[in-house]
Amino acid sequence: MANDLTEKEARTKLNGEGPRLQLGQYIQDVVRIFEGAAHYLKTHDTSTIKNDLAGRVRDYPVGTVIIGFGVGFLLGKILK
Repeated sequence: MANDLTEKEARTKLNGEGPRLQLGQYIQDVVRIFEGAAHYLKTHDTSTIKNDLAGRVRDYPVGTVIIGFGVGFLLGKILK
């Protein structure tokens, strides 16, 4: 049994798997999302952004309300 754990750990190190690699991938995903958002904001004018946002609210009203409550809660905690 102990030998199996050692082999698994060795494979994990050789393959570059593990918590550090997963964290790096999550960070890269977040960076890609923010880069995409920045590109969208740079390439669209305010009326287009407003219309896109209104469309999202129309398509996902429940999710919009939940996000609104979440953001309000967080702001309330921060500003308290």
